[in-house]
Amino acid sequence: ALALKLAYENARILIHRPLLSYKMVSPPTPDYGTIPAVPARLPNTDPFQSSLLTCRNAALETSRIGSFSIFRLASGTYAVAFIGSHLLTAGVALCILASIDPLSISSQESKIGIHRLLGMQMDLKRRSVLAAQGLEVLQKLTKLVLTKELEKMLQPKSDSRFGGTYCQELTTSTPMQTEDGGS
Repeated sequence: ALALKLAYENARILIHRPLLSYKMVSPPTPDYGTIPAVPARLPNTDPFQSSLLTCRNAALETSRIGSFSIFRLASGTYAVAFIGSHLLTAGVALCILASIDPLSISSQESKIGIHRLLGMQMDLKRRSVLAAQGLEVLQKLTKLVLTKELEKMLQPKSDSRFGGTYCQELTTSTPMQTEDGGS
């Protein structure tokens, strides 16, 4: 059952993954993480957004298998390489999705999934070279995602009320008067 679950979620990622590489011009949605997970195509969404959501849901489902008791049993068998390769696929998908809009809610959920996948790869690395290599790849990708998030957080926005120009105006304006007339 675990192998079928992993194969199914991996197939969903692989089928929808090609759309992750395209930079389509489509109206941005506020946050694709706020759309409830549904098994089929969502009405009123473009194929790009639907693909993102499907990949994300499949990768997050894969990241949850570590909580199943069967995962612990399977990790001691020859299935370790099979499990490790599917965890890597899910991790790569989540890293891509987390880097699209690093400060969104869906990005935070993707990073939680990445954390779970890293933990599972850590458990499997003693038993499989593939899992150890997958762990190294995911760790490097996670560092890139977090670097992108940090850059986004520190990037001033001049069009934002609390960014660039607005902050400069606050620092150069006259001091505000308090109720007692002092500054």
